[in-house]
Amino acid sequence: MFRGVAFVTQDAAGRNAALKAGVSLGDEGYETTVKTPGEALGEIRRDWLYLADDERTARKLADAGAKTCGFLHENNRQERFGGYKYLFDEIPEVDADSYRKAWERLSGLPWTIAKTDRLMIRETTTDDLDALYEIYSDPSVTRFQDGLLEDRDAEKRYMEDYIKNIYGLMGFGIWSLVRLKDGILIGRAGLSAAKGYENTELGFTVGVPWQRQGYAFEACSQILLFAGWVLGLDRVYANVREGNTASVRLCEKLGFDPDHEPGREGYIRFVKRL
Repeated sequence: MFRGVAFVTQDAAGRNAALKAGVSLGDEGYETTVKTPGEALGEIRRDWLYLADDERTARKLADAGAKTCGFLHENNRQERFGGYKYLFDEIPEVDADSYRKAWERLSGLPWTIAKTDRLMIRETTTDDLDALYEIYSDPSVTRFQDGLLEDRDAEKRYMEDYIKNIYGLMGFGIWSLVRLKDGILIGRAGLSAAKGYENTELGFTVGVPWQRQGYAFEACSQILLFAGWVLGLDRVYANVREGNTASVRLCEKLGFDPDHEPGREGYIRFVKRL
């Protein structure tokens, strides 16, 4: 579990910025500290995120096993931090959730996207494969959408690539829906943008035992809020295969309208303006 942030610097401007950042982190219940490189390397904590203000120190911390990012301030704009996944700027303005998500990504843990009254919406992991194969084994689920690959090893490799290249680079995708009361994975829903952000689409699947209980509407309503508030999108599309009356009704309930632009052959295209 993420516990806090260690800002690693020997620069006065870096220290001042770190102390200001620590105030808001402390208000959110996280620990913070400001250390010199020697102090930081003396004790590496696995539940902390380390932010260094020079690339050499960042490399030493990473080599020592620390989950490491760079941070910029007025005196180190020349630092490049090549190869690092995250580089923070204006750190007094960064919210605690951004630090937590950086730590989770560097730890190989899935991001929790949101919670509703009954569901946790989180990134899919390869540990979800058994539950997903069970969901997609019902012919009614794959009647109107593609299923998983028959070769489970190939599906696992595809999922690993998806986690790295879609979640890791875009910050969104198709996520797992987990019921809060018992931790059961009941389906998937999320956003895809194969043709660019301006064509972001909503997708959803709920396993047969959990259909007709409002889960899809609950999850998709939250995901549409994410699309507007977090991604800043002004519209989201949905492509529903002809004959899939249940998904048509859900789109209508979510406030989607038929799109004037033609969709893929055999599909009905909807649009929701956020």
